[in-house]
Amino acid sequence: MKKLTLTMLVSSVLLLAACGEKDQAYYLSNPDKAKEKMAQCEAEAIAAIKNKDEAKFKKLQSDVECNGADAAIKELRRQEMERERQEREAKIKAELEKAKEQIMAEYKNLTWQEAVTKYVNSECNKMFIGQSDYACLAAKAIYDENVATAKNELKKTPFLELIEQRQQFCAKDQRPGSTCSVWGDAVKELGESELMKIEFGTLYEQQAQFCQDNGKNYNHPACLTWQKVLNTKEKEVVKAYVENYEKLKADYNMCFDKRQAAKGFNARHAVEVSYPCRQVSQARSQLRLGYGFDKKMDE
Repeated sequence: MKKLTLTMLVSSVLLLAACGEKDQAYYLSNPDKAKEKMAQCEAEAIAAIKNKDEAKFKKLQSDVECNGADAAIKELRRQEMERERQEREAKIKAELEKAKEQIMAEYKNLTWQEAVTKYVNSECNKMFIGQSDYACLAAKAIYDENVATAKNELKKTPFLELIEQRQQFCAKDQRPGSTCSVWGDAVKELGESELMKIEFGTLYEQQAQFCQDNGKNYNHPACLTWQKVLNTKEKEVVKAYVENYEKLKADYNMCFDKRQAAKGFNARHAVEVSYPCRQVSQARSQLRLGYGFDKKMDE
């Protein structure tokens, strides 16, 4: 019984000693004390290094109060930086709203085309706008709003109609950010969602429609979008062939027969690049079964 009582007493003393140590929470509430303690700990650490007292240095490294003061100072610095950041952002937001109200008067009666053109022709249309250049930041914000509105409006137009309206938006200005650029972005966004609905084989045959007809070329947004969607879908088709050997063999052998029946280089090449012959050839290449139509599969 006495032994148990003595053990409990020793434990209580140790617990009280630990509770007496000042930790991070204490120093967070007493920042001046934290600075004093940190200065003391740093001075003792420097002395330990000079005296080559490794034991003292290691003791300081694990000292609860030194570590608590250090952690508290770092946390207080973090909190101060966060306060300063929030104050800066609040100031920028207030100044930006003020500038926006002033500039809005110049834009409020303009169509989106006029508003976009006005900004593109302004001195604010530059790669980098400084954080304190509130007038240009406000003008850019208004420009972005007009672009978003314009794209939503343009995307209500049927896709095949929209891609034919290039002359309307691009005849006078084709610079980045211009009405032509806005129209092009709308074509790409609408086109991606519309073309994804088309079956791959059909889409594969529509290159002329999106990349050649009515003066279109490979830089036309409709053509770029067609190519992007086609590449995505083609990867899926090739993957399906890679994972289904029997389907791959059947379609490859069908393409082989068509190529054999074709007369002349151009006719044979047309078969090779047609759907599904191009895709089965790619799948065979991925499977390291060869690339081309030299002989039938499994023969």
